Amino acid sequence: MKNFLILNKNFKKNLIVFIKILFFSFLFYFNSLKNEYNLDDYLVIRENPAVLKGISGIKDIFFKPYSTIEKFVFGYRPITKFFYAIEVEIFGNNLKVHHFFNIFYFALLSFLIFISLKNLFPNISETIIWCIILLWIAHPIHTEVINSLKNREEILYFIFSIIFIYFSLKFVIKGNIFYLLLALIFLIISYLTKESVLSFAFALPLISIFYLKSVNQSFIMHIKNLNNKLLIFSKDFIKNKYILRTLAITIVSVFTCYFLFKLLKVIFPEKLELHFFENPLHAEEYRKYKIPLTLYTLLYYIRLLFIPYPLLFYYGLYKVPIVTWQNINVFLSIIINFGIVYLILKKFKTNDLVLFGAFFFYLTIFPFLNFLVPINGIIGERFLNAPSLGFSIAFIGALSTLLKINYNSINFKNLPAKFKYIYFAILTIYFIIVINRNKDWKNEITLYSNDIKYLENSVKANDILAQIIIDRVYNIRRKYQYYGIEEKLKASIDSGIYFWKKSLSLYNKNPKAYNNLAWIYYDLKKNLDSALFYLIEGYKLEPNSIHILLNLGQLYYLKNKFDTAKYFFKKAIENKPTETYAWAKLIELYFLLKEIDSVIYFSNEMLKYLPNSELPYNYIGNAYLQKKDTLNAILNFEKEISLNTKDYKKIQFVLNYYERKKDEKKVKYYKNLLSLKNEKK
Repeated sequence: MKNFLILNKNFKKNLIVFIKILFFSFLFYFNSLKNEYNLDDYLVIRENPAVLKGISGIKDIFFKPYSTIEKFVFGYRPITKFFYAIEVEIFGNNLKVHHFFNIFYFALLSFLIFISLKNLFPNISETIIWCIILLWIAHPIHTEVINSLKNREEILYFIFSIIFIYFSLKFVIKGNIFYLLLALIFLIISYLTKESVLSFAFALPLISIFYLKSVNQSFIMHIKNLNNKLLIFSKDFIKNKYILRTLAITIVSVFTCYFLFKLLKVIFPEKLELHFFENPLHAEEYRKYKIPLTLYTLLYYIRLLFIPYPLLFYYGLYKVPIVTWQNINVFLSIIINFGIVYLILKKFKTNDLVLFGAFFFYLTIFPFLNFLVPINGIIGERFLNAPSLGFSIAFIGALSTLLKINYNSINFKNLPAKFKYIYFAILTIYFIIVINRNKDWKNEITLYSNDIKYLENSVKANDILAQIIIDRVYNIRRKYQYYGIEEKLKASIDSGIYFWKKSLSLYNKNPKAYNNLAWIYYDLKKNLDSALFYLIEGYKLEPNSIHILLNLGQLYYLKNKFDTAKYFFKKAIENKPTETYAWAKLIELYFLLKEIDSVIYFSNEMLKYLPNSELPYNYIGNAYLQKKDTLNAILNFEKEISLNTKDYKKIQFVLNYYERKKDEKKVKYYKNLLSLKNEKK
């Protein structure tokens, strides 16, 4: 009996197969090696402090959530970060190395799929298996997964999922609990790489039945003895020990995924802002349209598999409309998908490749159709990484049947010319699309600026592009430390403003976009009136936003409307009492207004929330100096110094005071602190 994965036998032959697959993978993706960081790479490598420590950061990788950014804390996916940490430890933070290994792991995944298909379909010609694998490798839908360092997780979870399937099938055949435990271990590893392994838990019964058909004679005879056409619903079929084991491990696998989902949300609570413009199902009133959106999403994914152009870094609301039952694409989806299933059962019912490929596609795409959970962005090309394998299998199977090819015995030389023309025409088109798409992924600007012409109506895409353009402006300004550079960067600044305004014209309830526009007008355009206009609009939507409140306080301060400025600084403090900047701006405003008692009062209030901050003592000390109360000023400066021993000007001031007072003990202490400064020099 053959195993699902045979790697120990025919080692030399398998090595040759792997080298060929590696060659084809690099042929399609060699020009991605010079690409830079891109969309969401910060989650796993770019500026990720734990990963950039190498091996010494592994503790943080395994004991912290996937994302730790404020208002964006979610998930637990340590495995991909672990792989990057190992790379950083060995090769340093080398972008070419990271991109190289993305292609390498993709080739390894393709090799494992090749071996798996050979053993899943032992009677099918190796030529046909090669046709499937090369079509899958070439499909442009993988460009996001391979070019995005963040999306290495899509490749790795797939690899671990294959190993999970391997041990699951070993359990189904042998009934040994040891294999069940190994299967669950790799299921968990795959889940900790990405939760998408759930799709393989759904597909396990399908894979198991086809595998049993190919390798287990008693199972084959059992099926032949069942005359009932709906054999999967017959009692005799369900009572079969292999089917019982398949059902058992499937149920255990799905439950394990559900248990991990719930457990990790308890261990790592999410702090995640879910926006309507990322998926309308985030809004309660639109959840009644879950089924129409699911059908629309399914049709869109099928379209992407047949026509993978244009490919986009993001989709989201208004690139994908608000889908209701009135949308014609919903009914097209119903007709097309019922038509596909009808054709499969009527015209291709004896074609194992079509049967397996089509149902593998449906089972593995199901978790990403917005039915189980709303998907941010609604549609994502990365979610087709595994389902596209089902498409490739079914496509080659259907083409073989339509051209009357006996895929059990055919070899490359005997393939009909028509098959070769169609197949190599598709590969050529795919190659052109992939090579050009790799260029788009060179960096964030090239990717976003290329895709935006297809994403004019995407709220989030316009928002993302605006943010990237303005981030670049600030990076240039920091690099050259030249604050008059805004005039030279006027075109970029205006572009950022344009795309944020475009985003708001599509969806005018995004307070963050209003705040960002206000900041540009304030800091880069020096237009306080426009800045104030956009801040007020943002404030109407989110009156408790700490950033909007602080910026309103600052703008009213600059416009000499001090009472209004005080109001917003105080409101910011009410909403976030540990916000140092809010306290600082309020207290400094009281200094400006010479309201010294208020300075002392609010500084003491600040200490209640920030007892380890030296700033309140600094403010109180300076307030007492203005009141000509030197003793209390010095006492507070000493408390400040105890929290910040590097404020050498303050140390010198206190030292001078005690030298005048001839306090030798204090003089010695503060001279010692000053000596540390000289030692560092």
